[in-house]
Amino acid sequence: MILLGVPAVIGALVFGYVSLDDSNSANAAIVDPTNCIELQNTVLTFEAQLLDEGERIDADLQLMRDEGPTENATTAAFRLDDLPTSAIPEWERQEAILVGDQETLDCDTELDITAGLVNIDNELVQINQALTLDDNEELINDVITSEEDGYDPCLDDASVHAAPAAGSGSGDGNNNVVPLAGNPVKVDVSESKYPESTQHIKDAIAAGAPAVLTLDRRDPAGTANKDKKCNKRRKLSLKGHKKVKGKDLDEYPFAMSAEGGTGASVRAIASSDNRGSGSTIGNALRNQPDGTQFEINIVP
Repeated sequence: MILLGVPAVIGALVFGYVSLDDSNSANAAIVDPTNCIELQNTVLTFEAQLLDEGERIDADLQLMRDEGPTENATTAAFRLDDLPTSAIPEWERQEAILVGDQETLDCDTELDITAGLVNIDNELVQINQALTLDDNEELINDVITSEEDGYDPCLDDASVHAAPAAGSGSGDGNNNVVPLAGNPVKVDVSESKYPESTQHIKDAIAAGAPAVLTLDRRDPAGTANKDKKCNKRRKLSLKGHKKVKGKDLDEYPFAMSAEGGTGASVRAIASSDNRGSGSTIGNALRNQPDGTQFEINIVP
């Protein structure tokens, strides 16, 4: 499709707004063409870049399916998780301006404009559908929560998943972790830094959840194969809980514990709170073998 001559400044504005590497910014510039030629070229450029973004979303989702919570996949997951509350509202705003400009400028005879606006609307619908599809939301959430917990639950490292060290627990001969009671590892979590996470832990324990947990990063017994979407126990705990935009789903008991899974308490809390406390806990237990008993020690 041949574009009509576009002043360089218009092209710069369009790419400044829709350059999708930086598109998460809610402060991105909005283009408001003043004549039909500018409108046509803005529409066509916006359409092309949204198509590229749709392809990038598909590629990001496939990366997460293939790799689980690797560094690249986690970066992609956070990007996709951010789109519905940052870039997409701005894209929808841009679409509305372009539709209004077509009516104001009376550009109905510009067929490329009409077709382009239809394509923009369709692409925005498809992008929204891709990001709100249950399987994709679960996939994004799995990768993000794996990063939040500060460890990779799909890791199958012999030094971590070998028989627990003396004093931590023992195997039962069937590849199941049997914890040794007493003297659990204390993991300090600051109440002032992470008020929502610590309150959730206190509430869950008060409601009957165990205070002492058993570190077990493997999928629960009966899981046929390692699941690249990551820890099966997490999926069981989050089943039926919809992700709340702008928040993370926090769970207790944790998916990294043998006590986690179906029946865990799940609460939507601030992302920074959840990710900070999760990283603190995960890092504190990173070198502990499966079978280690631990409990959260809430400190000021």
